Amino acid sequence: MDANVGKSAHGAYGDNVEEMDWSVGVVLDKLEALGDRDDTIVYFASDNGPFREELEEGGSCGYAPVLPEGTALVDRADRPLTRAAMPLRGAKAQTWDCGLRVPGILAYPARWPGGRAVHAATSALDLLPTVLRLAGAGDTLRFARDLAPGEHAGPGVLDGRDLTPLLDGTGADVDVKYFGAEPHDFLFHYCAAAVSAVRHGRWKAHFTTSVWDDGDDEQTCKRNVICNCHGHVHEPPLLFDMYRDPAELAPLDAAAPAHAAVVAAIRAAKARHEASVAPVPSQTERLPSKLTDLPCCGVGAEGSWAHAWAVLTNGCGC
Repeated sequence: MDANVGKSAHGAYGDNVEEMDWSVGVVLDKLEALGDRDDTIVYFASDNGPFREELEEGGSCGYAPVLPEGTALVDRADRPLTRAAMPLRGAKAQTWDCGLRVPGILAYPARWPGGRAVHAATSALDLLPTVLRLAGAGDTLRFARDLAPGEHAGPGVLDGRDLTPLLDGTGADVDVKYFGAEPHDFLFHYCAAAVSAVRHGRWKAHFTTSVWDDGDDEQTCKRNVICNCHGHVHEPPLLFDMYRDPAELAPLDAAAPAHAAVVAAIRAAKARHEASVAPVPSQTERLPSKLTDLPCCGVGAEGSWAHAWAVLTNGCGC
């Protein structure tokens, strides 16, 4: 939209954010005009990122709140919290929290009041089971966390969690009633087909991390299209308290007796999860048998070498 060009002080990236804000407003205005706003679930989330290798057009990391002891995980949105000392660490395709945390905004006025902030770690995978529960299908849901030892996940088994107990609750009540405060006992963060990091309540353990081209200050891989999230292998894993250190600046001593039970629980959950996943051929990380089979539009006849060359040189019109 022309009105959003040059509107932001953050250049083209900021203009795109303004455009997104405007387009969401159009949708919400239409729901309001139809009288369906209160009974419609609206869920907004960002793509994970930023894409640091694109430099000034790649976006930047935000800050996360530091949660003092006793902070309710569902609270008023206006309650002051201490901001993390540094922006979140990492980038797109990595399992540092900058590569994972995204804005998540949910509205369903018929059931949940506005003006609340949820500080629990949730996942976009939670949207499906939550909507199914609200639609009355909750009793039929099966979750990966409930699989028997050695049982593989398959159709109908969900990785996400039903968030209605979390969103129905308020304040400290949630801490007592809902999975020991966090909706997920464990969240498994992947690099390609391998678990790179595991979140367990307030704790997060990194088993592998990226190797930066220019050191930790730059946090980019300028010689690559995107940083490989593998590179450094950590044994014992890097352990962080994500309530007190969401910027992942100060790794804890994972080998210390005080953290032995946490690390052991994370290792055991990681092993159970990996044993439940049945390997399948990747659909995104291997080339087809012929370059001419790659999808492309707008250049050359499908199957021609002009078509294949456009794919290799990023010249497709898709």
